Amino acid sequence: MEMHTPISRVTFTKSFVLKGLKDVQASGTYTIEVREEVGGFLSFVRPNRTSTWIWVCRDYGIPGIFQIVKIDPLDLADALVRDVRPVGTPTLCSGTKVFARDASI
Repeated sequence: MEMHTPISRVTFTKSFVLKGLKDVQASGTYTIEVREEVGGFLSFVRPNRTSTWIWVCRDYGIPGIFQIVKIDPLDLADALVRDVRPVGTPTLCSGTKVFARDASI
């Protein structure tokens, strides 16, 4: 099978946290790699995603030093949603607590 690695960029307007990253990350634009397998029976429909990676700048006293860290794509999606949602806005599900629908509707 052949590997395909599309690269995209995402911008966070607020600092954020992702599982797999040690520290809170500053707002800014980040490079995302999605590694996919192409080939096999159903690859014409959709490539098989094997992993998602984020490039994080590390300050070792030398500009341009990056660490590439494997992340959960769902965690990334959640962080992007939190980034654009105003603080205090309720969500359908918050942790394990599900907001009940108003019975009068």
